Amino acid sequence: MPRHIEGPKWDMSQSNFDCTTTPSTEVTGGFPAPLLNESCTVDQFSRRLVGKPRPLTKRISHTFRKDVATDTWLYIELENGFPKKEIAVAKGYDILSYTECIDPQNGKAYKYIVQLITDSMHQIVIPAEDAENWNLAPYFNQVTRYPGCSKRMFNELLAFQISSARSTKLTAYQNAGFHACQEGGFIFASKQTDTSVPAEIMSESVNMRPLAETPTDRDAFIASWIEFYSSNPKLLIIGLLVIACILLFFFDMIDMFPLFMLMIRPSETCTQSQLKAMMCLHDSKLCPILNLESKPAKIQQYLSKIYDGTALFIDDSLADERARIEESVRCLVKTTKRNADRNSSGRNIITIISRYAAGTVRSVSEGNALILSMDDVKGNINIDYLHYLTKGMESLIVSTVQQNPAEIMKFFERKREYYNWLAVHGEPETGIHAAAKMLTVTRDFMQEFLQIEEGKFNDCNRLLLELLEREDLSLDYDQILITDVYTELSKRIRNRELLIMQKHQKITVDTNNPSAIIDGDRIYLNDETLDSLLQLNQIQMRHSRRGFLNLLRQYNLLVAKDGNTKPIQVYDLNGKSQRLYWYCIDASILDADVLHRLHNIDSEQFWLAPNEVPDRDFMPLLRDESGRVAGKLMRQQDAENGHVYVSGQSGVGKTYADCQLMARNLALGHNVVAFDSSDSFTFDTMCCNLSSEFVTENVTFIDIDSVGIPVDFFRINRTVSKPTQKTALMDILTAGIGELSTSQKNRLRAVLSEMLDLIDKTEPIHPCDILTMLQEDGATYESLRARLEPLLEDIELLGMAAQSWRELLRQNAGKIIVISTASGSSERGNQLIDMLLETLFRYQREQSEIPLDLVLDEIQNQNFTEGSPICRILKEGRHSLISFIGSTQDYYARSTEIGKVMGKAGIQIFLRPTQDSEGTVASELRFGKADRERFDAMQRGDVIIKGPFYDKEQHRNIPATLSGHVVSFLPEEP
Repeated sequence: MPRHIEGPKWDMSQSNFDCTTTPSTEVTGGFPAPLLNESCTVDQFSRRLVGKPRPLTKRISHTFRKDVATDTWLYIELENGFPKKEIAVAKGYDILSYTECIDPQNGKAYKYIVQLITDSMHQIVIPAEDAENWNLAPYFNQVTRYPGCSKRMFNELLAFQISSARSTKLTAYQNAGFHACQEGGFIFASKQTDTSVPAEIMSESVNMRPLAETPTDRDAFIASWIEFYSSNPKLLIIGLLVIACILLFFFDMIDMFPLFMLMIRPSETCTQSQLKAMMCLHDSKLCPILNLESKPAKIQQYLSKIYDGTALFIDDSLADERARIEESVRCLVKTTKRNADRNSSGRNIITIISRYAAGTVRSVSEGNALILSMDDVKGNINIDYLHYLTKGMESLIVSTVQQNPAEIMKFFERKREYYNWLAVHGEPETGIHAAAKMLTVTRDFMQEFLQIEEGKFNDCNRLLLELLEREDLSLDYDQILITDVYTELSKRIRNRELLIMQKHQKITVDTNNPSAIIDGDRIYLNDETLDSLLQLNQIQMRHSRRGFLNLLRQYNLLVAKDGNTKPIQVYDLNGKSQRLYWYCIDASILDADVLHRLHNIDSEQFWLAPNEVPDRDFMPLLRDESGRVAGKLMRQQDAENGHVYVSGQSGVGKTYADCQLMARNLALGHNVVAFDSSDSFTFDTMCCNLSSEFVTENVTFIDIDSVGIPVDFFRINRTVSKPTQKTALMDILTAGIGELSTSQKNRLRAVLSEMLDLIDKTEPIHPCDILTMLQEDGATYESLRARLEPLLEDIELLGMAAQSWRELLRQNAGKIIVISTASGSSERGNQLIDMLLETLFRYQREQSEIPLDLVLDEIQNQNFTEGSPICRILKEGRHSLISFIGSTQDYYARSTEIGKVMGKAGIQIFLRPTQDSEGTVASELRFGKADRERFDAMQRGDVIIKGPFYDKEQHRNIPATLSGHVVSFLPEEP
């Protein structure tokens, strides 16, 4: 029997571990024990002995025994239960206990800690994979083995000893920060001070998160913390954010995880080192803070280790070295937006400490960055003292949570209910809104659990409100100067004090007159114009031209190729070529109305004041900042191309644009039918995009899943010739199943011909009638059944109304009909949409009295092959006064099937394109590199439209490309 020696007591009270000790016989799971005493039967004779009794078979098994006198472990081979052979295996050791390190994510052991005693104590860490495969020998180098002991024998002995020892279960968390306990309450995983727990069993994330001693004098410590952080509102924002990061587990638990990035600009009085001491919660020696020049792979590796803390990045690049850090900043922005899996990117708030990266962060973060400048923060503070405040407050927050688990959860649940209530009718949350909400909840947490007076947060609350009201979050003293200059420039352009010209080849410039050249989102100015802008007293007191240009460069607002200028090739009034060295600055932060004028500099004849809008047959498409509109005159007698293709990334207003077009067409007296297979046109969505009163009065909703198909697909004109009837049925069926081979077409025509002979002209055609005619043997019949059966069975299951499109449209005259097409099955839904489109197209061709508009969102799931319903509608629909309005997120190139079809649309509406589509959209719009940068500045509802626009001078539609905002059908935009 093994010796029972009491080993050293492990301190399992530390916060990283949940520990339960059980006798080894009661452990479920536990260490994978060997199959000891397994017997094998050995037959001594290979042939049956005829006429003689069969000898007994030998049963061979084995076990292990310890010879206490010699302190040796023996391998015993047994034959029919009696010892036959003994082999000395090892000596001079005992295994006292083992500990299963349980991963709480899956409840399985991922490592085992074995306590071994020889002449001293040893702790051996074995990965679960090796333990399960009995690969134990490599970890027991301290044990003396006899020469006759094979590796397999030694592995079995060790497995036998370990599985017989006392067992302990230890839950070791893989990530630092807060975790929920099964017994209730919360545990904070951090670096252990107990040396008896091997460091190897803890993850790198936990090992690099030390937890300081909780301050003994709680009130004095809180007073010191408040005294420092309340000295400046920006410091208090940083202090609250660090505390909020410690509580990210709870923000994540209640679905309020804030998706934003913090960028801090250090100063001489608040340095990079001081900011690191205020914000770094992990051990920066074990896990150094990364520079922004690191590669994305290294950044992701670093982020995956940071849990419930700030993921700090520093930047030592200069103002004109944007390219060196832009890739990293884009990587961080994408990580910030990622909302699904935080295991790969950590549970953290990404923070950049940089002097010059504000412009880069602002340009690529799309409003999801909080940018603070420390220029107005005074006083040099000892770094060790700042570190003491940071880590001391962390320990205080951790102990507060662990002492009040029930109250903590009630607090966060109250916050979730409150903010969910606020968000019911609210706008989508931006990064700054998420930051403000997070900091507000943290402030309330400190007031409730740390008893901090509300008055201490007054300045911080004021600054938060200012940040929420401000669009440009990076506005500080330097940017006040930039804003002043741009405001003056906007004023001069608006008052026509500057002659604005569009950049193009062989542009002619009169350098004697004040002028500027617009190129996409850039504007060229000469030195005299720039100096005149800086002549304002309040600007001149602070900066010279050189200083202002350096400031523009710092915020990435200056495009320079030769010093501070960007040469441009132009022609003078005499036609002589000359090279101008002008300053090229970013125009995107000019006043909105001025920027709109610059983007539509040659299109003044298309913008109509209220008194210039035609009285009838006019479709407004977009508006400018002054309230003027541009649109198309609807001339049905000319059979113009009225098809519309809307594209733009998710959330930028495609559905809103579709709803406005539907309402406009309805007001013009058109029939409007929308197909909804993606929940784009639900009652709630349309109420948000129009109004509940309008939707209630003017929209009919038909849910196929609930009421069935609203029309009879196979209700064709039986009075025409049989070939015409067969063609109609063939078109309807192939619209749903796609093109058929020649043999399939011929066979199906024959089947339909036979069916039409059997069915009386007064009787309806049912799906089962078609299926019945296909019940014959043969490869062609089998292939047709395979194509048609699933579709026709679905139609039979859903049911079809006995009415035609004519009857349905007359019943809902003056209303938009929204047909929800089996959203539970996208394949079935898309097939039904194609069949509905085919039958509706056929109806409209037979009568063209009232124009018909078909609307469909997410059209990329439809059939765009030659001969498909959408393809035919786009090619032939204008002759029957039928228009198709289709939307996609990505804009597809003309070389693709969908691009080839939708490229025939007369009006192309571009909202902010996806990154994958930017190049294709720019090519379609004939945009240059500078023009493409306009996409980054497009907000929700901003559009660029290419199509025919009404020219108020020529009184007809003329092709043009205009930019503006989606015009609202109702007087007040929701």
